[in-house]
Amino acid sequence: MIGRHTASFRRAGAGCLPPRWCAGIVTRAAIAGVVAACFASVPAWAQLGQATTPAGSASVSTCAGNGFGGLGEVGNAISGGTSFSIGSGPAITAQTCAAAVSPTQSATVQTTSSGSGVWYTTPYINTATATAGPGLIHLTASNIADTSTDFAGAAAQGGFNEMFTVNGGTPGTQGILIQPIHVDGTLIDNNNGAAASIDVQVFLNHTELGSHTLADDPAYSKFVALNTSFNSTIGINEIGVGDVDFSWDYQMKPYDASNYGPSDPDSISSLVVNEDVLFAIPFTFGTPFDMGVYALAEAGERAFGGNLGGNTSSVDFGNTIAWGGPGYVLNADGSGAPFTGYTITAASGIDYSHAFDAPEPATWLVFGVGIAALGAARRSRRAAPTAR
Repeated sequence: MIGRHTASFRRAGAGCLPPRWCAGIVTRAAIAGVVAACFASVPAWAQLGQATTPAGSASVSTCAGNGFGGLGEVGNAISGGTSFSIGSGPAITAQTCAAAVSPTQSATVQTTSSGSGVWYTTPYINTATATAGPGLIHLTASNIADTSTDFAGAAAQGGFNEMFTVNGGTPGTQGILIQPIHVDGTLIDNNNGAAASIDVQVFLNHTELGSHTLADDPAYSKFVALNTSFNSTIGINEIGVGDVDFSWDYQMKPYDASNYGPSDPDSISSLVVNEDVLFAIPFTFGTPFDMGVYALAEAGERAFGGNLGGNTSSVDFGNTIAWGGPGYVLNADGSGAPFTGYTITAASGIDYSHAFDAPEPATWLVFGVGIAALGAARRSRRAAPTAR
């Protein structure tokens, strides 16, 4: 998360440079060396997330505290889900973290992290929650601190993987599935120095979807065309919403808000999101593929240092990031009239032919147990011997 003028609490740490430190049109090639060096120093368990979450399951992670740097990218567990405390006296950096994968297929999973402390004489308190299950993600993060605190903040990450098969066309024929993901929530930044963001991204077979150029990737080109809007503040077309003036070379939708004070026209004290993001998934009729939908929410500081006073920030997507129901299919090159006569099936047995209505967080446990029980019953019936 980064503003146009200065970095947020998602800053570089230990020599690592997160992609969002680069302004303008950012491509993976431009920062590949730095990012590769960064991840080379991160142990394997820090990559827990979409890359290791099996089809039909969900994974989540949360962290809260201070000293946030190099949180990584959407789909990876924040700080590897491991708590730590370093330093002594008035300068203690500490994070409370957790990570989990759903214990059974089609079940929901949840983590919560809370942090509080004092950096020299400045107190901070923050919390993050993440819940994910089939077709649904709930994320919240909040932070009460001051820019004189060493990047206090909270972050929540979560998502789900599913093995899909699209039918209705000639088997072996390639196409592009335009799949809506509904995003609904609010970013709030009170007072100068606060920052909040959420990013939503899809993965195909545990790999980011994207390309360095539009010409050689029809799916990415279609994603850009379907999700770009005009930002009147900075006078350009962009995919991101809010305090974002750059784009990515992969399919991700960023929403950012940063507060620079009441006199700065770039300040965004609140950002309400309620829209469908249209992802473009290349596929082959009749051939299964793994699709992951993940989001990363952060509430914290856009800068460290100065005497800006106290501030609060929050990210509330506790109601929904959800499977948006039926989309449509295009030809493999992105051409042709939208085709809606397809069917999509999931290996887990969950019905993805409709939009998912987000239950209230308190009902998630019951929802997950019910789906898990349904799946177990189906497996039991398949395993039962047939009477002759």
